[in-house]
Amino acid sequence: EFFFYEGLNNLNENNFVKSINIKVPFVGGGLFEYFEGYDWKNENLNIPNSFFSNNNKDGILDIFDLYNFTVDEHEDYDIELAVDPEMLGRVFENLLPENIRKSGGSYYTPRIIVNYMCEKSLSQFLYNKFHDILSLDKIDSFVKDRNFNISKENKFISNADKIDKALHDLKICDPSIGSGAFAVGIVNLVSRLRFLLINYVSRKYKNNRYFFKRDCIQNSIYGVDIDSSAVEIAKLRLWLTLIVEKDNYEDTEPLPNLDFQLIQGNSLIDEVDGYNFQHLDVKDKDYQFELLPNDVWDEFSSTKEKFIDLKKNYLNLKGFKKKKILRDEIEALLPKITELAFSLGGDWKKKPVNDFKIFNKIHSNKNFFLWKLYFIEIFQNQPGFDIVIGNPPYIGEKDNKSKFQDVRNLSSLKKFYQGKMDLFYFFFHLGINLIKEGGILSFITTNYFITALGAKKLREDIKNRTEIKKFINFKELKVFPSARGQHNLITILKKNSSEDKSNVRITNCNYEGTANDFLLQEIFNETNSNCEYIDIKNHNIFEGNETYIRLSGQSSSKTLTSSILDKISNECFPLNLYAHIKQGIVSGADKVTDKHIEKFKLKAIKGEGIFALSNLEVEQLKLNNSEKELIKNFYKNSDISRFCINLSTDNKVIYVTKNTKISKYPNIQKHLERFKIILKNRLIVYKESYPWFSLHRPRNINILSNTKIVCPRRSKLNNFAIENGNNFEQSDIMMIAVKDNYKIELDINYLLGILNSKLFFFWLSYRGKVKGNTLELYGKPLEELPIRIFDKRLSDDVIKLSKKLIEKFTDVEFDKLNKNIYKLYKLSEKEVEVVEDLYNKIKFT
Repeated sequence: EFFFYEGLNNLNENNFVKSINIKVPFVGGGLFEYFEGYDWKNENLNIPNSFFSNNNKDGILDIFDLYNFTVDEHEDYDIELAVDPEMLGRVFENLLPENIRKSGGSYYTPRIIVNYMCEKSLSQFLYNKFHDILSLDKIDSFVKDRNFNISKENKFISNADKIDKALHDLKICDPSIGSGAFAVGIVNLVSRLRFLLINYVSRKYKNNRYFFKRDCIQNSIYGVDIDSSAVEIAKLRLWLTLIVEKDNYEDTEPLPNLDFQLIQGNSLIDEVDGYNFQHLDVKDKDYQFELLPNDVWDEFSSTKEKFIDLKKNYLNLKGFKKKKILRDEIEALLPKITELAFSLGGDWKKKPVNDFKIFNKIHSNKNFFLWKLYFIEIFQNQPGFDIVIGNPPYIGEKDNKSKFQDVRNLSSLKKFYQGKMDLFYFFFHLGINLIKEGGILSFITTNYFITALGAKKLREDIKNRTEIKKFINFKELKVFPSARGQHNLITILKKNSSEDKSNVRITNCNYEGTANDFLLQEIFNETNSNCEYIDIKNHNIFEGNETYIRLSGQSSSKTLTSSILDKISNECFPLNLYAHIKQGIVSGADKVTDKHIEKFKLKAIKGEGIFALSNLEVEQLKLNNSEKELIKNFYKNSDISRFCINLSTDNKVIYVTKNTKISKYPNIQKHLERFKIILKNRLIVYKESYPWFSLHRPRNINILSNTKIVCPRRSKLNNFAIENGNNFEQSDIMMIAVKDNYKIELDINYLLGILNSKLFFFWLSYRGKVKGNTLELYGKPLEELPIRIFDKRLSDDVIKLSKKLIEKFTDVEFDKLNKNIYKLYKLSEKEVEVVEDLYNKIKFT
């Protein structure tokens, strides 16, 4: 402990620690500070020497000896064996229990992706600054090319001081910083670029990689994370990436104290006890108020400036006691600044902050983060960050309602809530708020938001407040080995509300499997032949009332793809005009799960039927004849294939609604009462008031019990079939029931043939909802399908072929059906080839 607390944590004369008689460099940055109140000098830790090394060679030092260690995250030798600071991020991820990792949405970002996103973001930042002088291509080369020959670049040389200053003054933030991968990436990149300029800048003092890195860490890096351990690892990695630049540790300066730049907190929550802290960005006397008391303004201004100055002084302070004194002084100013800001804003209608002791909470329970207070210098002087970058957590709302409820109740982002969201949507809105006009936002997330129903507000915000610069859609290519089910997307945006917006550069990957560095580098360099690289105007990216983002674009030029889509949509009406489109039955509790057993201490077996029963389970209930009428055949999406349904399943459903008089069915009532605690919990979770025994969403019995077209909600191909009303659909199935007044005009067999066709697969691939290579045939995509009713004479062949395919599916008859449909829509030979190629590509992968 003397090594850590009196050595690494303490500034000693000549770095000599008397108590252990060796030299130990002062690290700084609070990395090895002990907790206040921890009496480490009198703490006895008995650790045997064998723990470190022993004859079995399984001590911690023995294990360390097996590896080549480096502290440089950019060294490429010994790549298979070297252990570097990046490993800290991987260790951090793997130390998280699986359930916590999933609920927190934490996945470590591979270094090659981090570097690419840092490079692209910095290129856009520099282009914003120097677009009148330097082209984007030239800036890209400067940023990413390690062999860039600056001596031949006159414009870079003549503007070296300006470029160096821009890099020095850069302000970046990762609002979910994790173990600091993006912070380290920016530090390494900025220091490398400034080093390129050293022979051409006027400043000659401290012109080396070490001080460039330290400058960047101190002046540029900001971050927040809900996990305190992640923040500490981020600080450690920053120190390691700094110290690698020095062979002689005595010729170093300690890591800056980043307590007020890398902070533990909940990035999305910025309200406390009903107070909203948005007035903290008051900049001048005329900013928001007509009648402003000069004495209040002067006090606010001076207190704010003092707060900013003390934070700057704190960065380079040495010594635990001195830091504690100054930290207490800084924190004492927080409530004063806030109270004055609220007074100026006219919103301070309740008690003063001190009465609520809000800021005692802030430092003991960081379940929120006050952006405009903690980073007040950014929003007073900038206003906003130059770059917001990161890999925000991916957390769906379904099993994490409390996290979303917190944002809805305690955040200025509440206006963006719309249900069925992912938590990272809020990070996008936050990021746009945090960057200055012209600032850059760069995130890697899942790609679902481009068409997800719960992301409409996000797409509108992106459309209204930003200019999209780049999308890289990885589709089926897995970039996070520990998150196999995800389809990822890199998004780079520029905050820009003007109408004058440039092209979007889009990369669509056509790979399956797990990515490696070589493949990713080809994709980023745009040299991989299996990827599509296109440019589309910003305004052509968005489509329809839902503001869908189409990564194939809405091209104004008559390409074959756009020509085919035009022919499909010509003279048509949406399917929901002609048909009712509903999801199958949602019970809210089909069967007993592990979660039920654990949460409710239930005496039941996993998989035991609640509403969804096997034939054997139905027999065991010993139902009377009237009770048997409530038992319906039940089938799932995997039973549906093209034109056909497998109805030889062993599934039944208890069909009870809020109108069912359950007392008339005593055996069913008795069965459901065994699970009453589960069924009642649905009412709490969904905030509903139906009877506890009812199906959550029983759906319309008239649709369920009549002829309808059905399809899986998720499917590789467009598989539709006709069900005659004798079987009820599970929640993973969609139902299409032609409305009574259109049944003569729209023959169900004609509609079935059209929906199953290769042409409509083409439409769904480009204009529907797609996750990776899977069609999501949910309500909205089906409702929007363009249906064109041709003259009966022209559509008779489609009807006849559909009927044949229902009786027996053959490729020959299916090809005939598709040829007829191509003729109906007047596709050219080349257009048919395009449709067939896409269909075959997906079918056979």
